[in-house]
Amino acid sequence: MPSPGRGGIRGLEPFFIFTRHTWTDIHHLLAIIFSLLVLIHIYLHWEWFVSTTRKVFGLRKH
Repeated sequence: MPSPGRGGIRGLEPFFIFTRHTWTDIHHLLAIIFSLLVLIHIYLHWEWFVSTTRKVFGLRKH
């Protein structure tokens, strides 16, 4: 009997060439990279974010 997360149809895995644990590692690495890119994007556009937030909520600059 194949282990959980492995096997596919009759034990064949033509597309899923990695184990479940390798896919988990890839997923976590990509999540970290994506999160860092989001933070960099927010940092680079911080002035726009602040000014748009003030306009939307009607806040004044102190």
